[in-house]
Parts: sequence; C-alpha cells; structure tokens
Amino acid sequence: MAWSDEETFYTPQRSAESAYSDSPMQQPYLAAVVSKAQRERSAEAEEAENPTPSIYVYTYFPFARRGRKVEEKRLRFRERERERGRGRGRGRASRFFCGGRDGGGSPPLRSDRRGDRRVPLPPRRIPSEKAAEHGSGRRISAAAAEVAGKWESGAEVAGDGGAADVIVVGAGVAGSALAYTLGKDGRRVHVIERDLSEPDRIVGELLQPGGYLKLIELGLEDCVKEIDAQRVLGYALFKDGKNAKVSYPLEKFHSDVAGRSFHNGRFIQRMREKAASLPNVRLEQGTVTSLLEENGTVKGVLYKTKSGEEFKAYAPLTVVCDGCFSNLRRSLCSPRVDVPSCFVGLVLENCNLPYPNHGHVILADPSPILFYPISSTEIRCLVDVPGQKVPSIANGEMANYLKTVVAPQIPPELYDAFIAAIDKGNIRTMPNRSMPAALIPLPELS
Repeated sequence: MAWSDEETFYTPQRSAESAYSDSPMQQPYLAAVVSKAQRERSAEAEEAENPTPSIYVYTYFPFARRGRKVEEKRLRFRERERERGRGRGRGRASRFFCGGRDGGGSPPLRSDRRGDRRVPLPPRRIPSEKAAEHGSGRRISAAAAEVAGKWESGAEVAGDGGAADVIVVGAGVAGSALAYTLGKDGRRVHVIERDLSEPDRIVGELLQPGGYLKLIELGLEDCVKEIDAQRVLGYALFKDGKNAKVSYPLEKFHSDVAGRSFHNGRFIQRMREKAASLPNVRLEQGTVTSLLEENGTVKGVLYKTKSGEEFKAYAPLTVVCDGCFSNLRRSLCSPRVDVPSCFVGLVLENCNLPYPNHGHVILADPSPILFYPISSTEIRCLVDVPGQKVPSIANGEMANYLKTVVAPQIPPELYDAFIAAIDKGNIRTMPNRSMPAALIPLPELS
C-alpha cells in the first residue's frame, strides 16, 4: 500500500456477487481512493471517534475456517478494547504488516451481529507524524544507508551468504555500463577489475553516433564530457591521390548527436566513476582466477585482491566482461581465435586533419591506414599490418617499414607530423582478433 499525501484515503470495495459469501477468504477487496468531498461528509462522525484523521492502512490477518473461532474471539477482544479507548487491536507492529503472496492484503473481517455475514473492521490509523516520516522517505533512506554501510564494509547483506545479486568481471566499457545499468535497477553489483588505474590503449577510441545514442539511453552521455572528446561527423576516404567526404546522415537527430573520439582510458575512467557513484555498486581491484561451478552452473568467482589475499564471491548471476585477452573464456568454450593483422599505433601532435571532425581512411597498399582526433591537439594513426608477425620495434624494422612503405601514401597535410611521431619512438601494437561465434553445450541441457 502506498500513499502520496495526507489527503489520500483508502477503503475496501467488495463485489456484489461476493457480498454474502460464506467464506471470508472468498471475499475479494479492492483499494479505492475516497474523494475529499466524501471524506468531509463523514468528518463529524469520524472525528468523534478518531480525532485528527491522517492516513488509513488496512491490515490483513489470514485465517481459515478451522481457525474462525479463534479469530472471532480475538475480534471480540478488540471490540472490548476499542470501547475502553485503549487501541484498535493487535498492536503497533500490525500497522505495517501486509499479507498475501502478491504483497497485498484484505482488511480483517468481523460479524455484523445480524447473521453470518462478514464486514470489514474499521481501518487502522497511522499517526500524522509517522505518515509524514514515511511519505518523505526518511525511513527508507535510513535503511538504505545502513545497508550501504554494510556493503562498503564487506559485511554480508543477503541472508544466503552472498552480498551481490550480480558479479561483473571486468570494468571496461561493457562491464562498467552493465554495472551502472543494473545498479540503477536496484541490483547489488560486485565489479572485480584487474587494474583500476587509467588504461592506456590504442583502440576503442572512436564512438559511432549509434553508440552515443545508446549512452544517452543508458544515462551515460556525460561520460564523454570533460575528457576533451571530439565530435566526429563522418569519414573522408583517400585513394590514389583522390578523396571524398562521407558525412553521417544526422539531419533527423538532435544537433548534439554525432560520433565521439577520445582517449580510451579517460572514457573508461569516467564510466567507472559513474558506476561507482551508485551505493549498491561495489568496484574492487582484483584478479579473477577461476569461475566457481556446481553441477555445471557458475555460482561465483575465485579472485585475488591487490594485496594478494584470495576470496570467493557468490551471486546468482556472473557476467564475464574481461575483454579480448580473457583468461576465463577457456572455462566456457575453446573457439579458434585468428589474428589476421595487427594495428600499429602512433599519436600525431600539433597538426590538422584535411577534413576537421572526420575520421580519415586511406585505402593504401597493402592495407588501410586510419586517422582520427583523440583530443583537441592529438590525432591517432592506426596502420594495419597484415599477418600475425609484425616488424620488430626494438631493432628499428618497424620505423623503417612506416617510413618507406606507409609514409608515401598518407595525405601531404599529415606527412611531417607522421614522420615526427615515428622519430619520437612511441610506437604501439595491438593484434586484431577474429573469433567466430559458437554454441556452448551445457551439461544440464545435454
């Protein structure tokens, strides 16, 4: 039963066909709001017995036929107490009791002394100060703070020995977004991330407009703010000295809808902060070493904390989001992972792209080259190098490959900055992996 203010009253309504039902358990009652005008018409009679009306809440006490004599005895006792002015029945605690499988309940019944018909007892009263306390949410807030305190201290919250509803392994884009979404839904989420420091990666830096719309849908759009993210409006294609610009068809969308490019690590940290801002999301640094299984069902994880302590965490649901270098994937499946090529990453500084706010794709030989902004002063360059084995960075083979094979094919506006980035020596590589989807047989379903 819920209420919004002291002007709202509730009264039971009984269907006509069940008005004279012999069994009280067969009498359905529905809550109906009584208008202020109706209440005022009976104000004098009500005030005589119950001064200062506030909020009425019906309570429910289930009883069957065999317990009817006991219940009638209790009802007679309540009537005597009511006549003496000592209260309204079963005591203070019953005011907040709600019975029935669906969380609802019917009002208690008593004989009307004119037959075997049953009529509802007068509703219970919650004092005005208590009603105001509940209406403002102070009691709920206090309870939530108590649970949050237990959660932060690592104490068990759930009675089954597990403090989380969901365990999320990994706090990257997928893990952080999932934790925040589940946390907003009221779930208790335990996120275990191997390294909570800011990542430094050369991929995951360009978010398409559809991805930005999904961030808005999830309430995470502010994660691309205050990280010097750049708007991306489309792509520019270069081949054999010719070029063309292809913009996103964004005419039907809000003016803020566009792609975003940024430092991956900054974006990840913002998403982690957003998830950790919820009191029911616990973000912990630790390395998950294995999944805990029972009869083919994952029950939780075994992990080591930053200090080296080993713990077990249990939850009804475990979601593995530990990325392309997952150590847990082999626990679920063993698909073939291909590495068709590798990205070689550079950062170009203090130069301008031929087409501002656009990604640039150079259809070069033997494979494509990408350029896109990651801040207001930096441009990411990704060179696709075919094959699993790339030229060595340590002995200078990679620098020579970039200068002799790649540099002659890039736009003139970027040439000098590209050579300077190679000479600076901060060359990074990242394998491009291909893993086909595969069905995972489960023992209990086989």
